Amino acid sequence: MNEYEDKIRELDAVIARLEAGDISLQEAMNLYQRGNELMIACSELLQTYQTHAETMMAKTEKMMQEANQQ
Repeated sequence: MNEYEDKIRELDAVIARLEAGDISLQEAMNLYQRGNELMIACSELLQTYQTHAETMMAKTEKMMQEANQQ
């Protein structure tokens, strides 16, 4: 999950920079855009992790059912 954590750290830094308010309008717009890109990337990573976890859980459940039938 290092990739996700890296993106969250970068997003935190973007937010802090925006909240500081000592930047030009152009820089604020660029940071806002980067923040949106990071949020989308994090959301996609979380969806991937969730799908992977659900697949693993389904396989585990199937294995347990097969073991109980034997």
